[in-house]
Amino acid sequence: LDFSCPSHWTLLYNSNQHGIGSNRFLHHVLSYRGPTLTFLRGDEGVLFCMGGTSEWRESHQYWGGDDTIILQLLPHYKVINRGPKSMYLNTSIRGYPKGIRAGNDPRKPSIEVDDSFQHVTHCGIPYKLESVEVWGCGSPKNREVQLDIKNWQIKEAEKNRKLKMTSKEWLDHPDRYLLELAGRQTYSTS
Repeated sequence: LDFSCPSHWTLLYNSNQHGIGSNRFLHHVLSYRGPTLTFLRGDEGVLFCMGGTSEWRESHQYWGGDDTIILQLLPHYKVINRGPKSMYLNTSIRGYPKGIRAGNDPRKPSIEVDDSFQHVTHCGIPYKLESVEVWGCGSPKNREVQLDIKNWQIKEAEKNRKLKMTSKEWLDHPDRYLLELAGRQTYSTS
């Protein structure tokens, strides 16, 4: 989107830069602990905005504070919904709708983004989802916390990637047997 924004806002996710999809969305947005603005641009010139007062979270329940707001910005401006428990994100919990939803009525959401991030639906009309942007509107401290969490996750993944085992453990390890089956009889035990 082309607009001026306060200097402390930070772009968390732009589908044109980061790739479109629920995995990319989750990776860039979930660990940000502050209010956000999410812009959904569809074909036919539609643009929606979801203003969340708290961080995005994955759940089978709707969430959001009293000041949460759902807007249609284009082609005509209108307030679609305002109030608590009006946002929803689920990509993994079985038995519940997948994707992003917004609105007062969980049975009939005002805005829906399917789990493949291909369509955004408003009032039962599907539009091809062209782009998604999420802006972090909290303090610079919120962004620092997000980056700290991401760095910790990277370090944990690296630490868990290296598996250290003793010679005795290696003797009974399935990988050892696979190497032997493949004809590799000489291997390091260090």
